[in-house]
Amino acid sequence: MLKSVSLIFLWLIPLSVKADWVYNRPEVGLGFSDNVYQDDFNKTSDAYTWLQFMSKYDAGDATWTGKLYINLYKAEFLNNYAVYSLQRGSELSSDTELFLALGGLSYLKQDKGSTDESYNNFYLSGYVSKNIKEGSNYKIKVEPGTKFISYPQLERRLDTIAYVGTDVSWQTRSTTEINPYGEIGFIFSNKGYYSRRYFALGVTWNEKLSDNYSLSFDYYMRNTVYPNRTVSDILFLPNRNGRATGKGFDIHESIGLRQLTASITKSFLEYELTGGLIHAAETSLSDLEHYSDNQVYVSAVFEL
Repeated sequence: MLKSVSLIFLWLIPLSVKADWVYNRPEVGLGFSDNVYQDDFNKTSDAYTWLQFMSKYDAGDATWTGKLYINLYKAEFLNNYAVYSLQRGSELSSDTELFLALGGLSYLKQDKGSTDESYNNFYLSGYVSKNIKEGSNYKIKVEPGTKFISYPQLERRLDTIAYVGTDVSWQTRSTTEINPYGEIGFIFSNKGYYSRRYFALGVTWNEKLSDNYSLSFDYYMRNTVYPNRTVSDILFLPNRNGRATGKGFDIHESIGLRQLTASITKSFLEYELTGGLIHAAETSLSDLEHYSDNQVYVSAVFEL
């Protein structure tokens, strides 16, 4: 993992000589989760801290964005992980941009994944962002893309994702912005057990309370269906005599996720302080993917 991170940021060094920096944003945060493994069968609470550094610069014909995020738990240190990425954006036309990216997720101690996406992985991706309609107080864009994800320590699993997303920025008044968004995607895996399709919807509401304070709410929901996983069930139906008759059937595994985030931010001259709450809940037909998680956090973002 450290070798991959080093290669990404060594790549940034020569570019920084020629580029104009758009921003450098270090962030530090503290939080607490009552279910760090997202597993109600092994529910463990713990405090955590995170460090993040994001950089963006303009190289003339392209923009480059690098990100490094490290999450460290106080007691459950086997769950410590790092997320890293490097993205290149280039303009195809006045309303269309092309983005290419590479990145990954790695646990710092061992591969401790507990969900389909959370094992050590490395990815390559590309997508197009196109503004399809724009008015004085709104903008609508669509983003089709593809992504290739390798899980080298998980039976050499390789996932190919095809998706299309849409995002709306709507300035309802000078202090209020509403952002509905959605995505539909298909994941094809060389390990059929992990193949799936999903549909996601969400909405973010941002309210500027004053020059220094702002409030944000985000609601997100996603439904995932696994065509190669079946769940057996029995449905009891009354017959003509009023007696219940059992009928067995198999249906595809389906997992539903709901997440609500609320936060308040205070802006200072050179940094921002944010405090927030997160509630997430996941259910599945088989009850194997089932958890609820509540978090509270505070973070500081600096603008260099």
